[in-house]
Amino acid sequence: MECRGRSCSRDTAEDLARSALRGRAAGRAEEAINFYTSEFPNSSIDQLEKYQPGEQGPEGKLKFATFKLNGQSFVAMDSGMPVDVTFTEGVSLFINCENQREVDKFWKDLSEGGSEGRADG
Repeated sequence: MECRGRSCSRDTAEDLARSALRGRAAGRAEEAINFYTSEFPNSSIDQLEKYQPGEQGPEGKLKFATFKLNGQSFVAMDSGMPVDVTFTEGVSLFINCENQREVDKFWKDLSEGGSEGRADG
């Protein structure tokens, strides 16, 4: 599935969330980066470094990336090999919103297909 611009499907968000919770997120970092940069304004993908022939990872799959979500820098790394780990809600995003409508939009878009956490603020 492609997540470029605003054309990213909600099914992709749901699939990413479920995969992460089931430990199947390995190999899907680029997909997640594309989704999240399509959701937030002032976002960009600054660097995508992919596995090259002869490296320990599937050729053409993401190895390392830098990107911004609403101007905040992030780094992501992906494993080229299966790993026996699971993921948790270990990352929190703090989103500065102009009004309640914007809060509601992000809440709806980012929780669709998953389960809602807490909205402290």
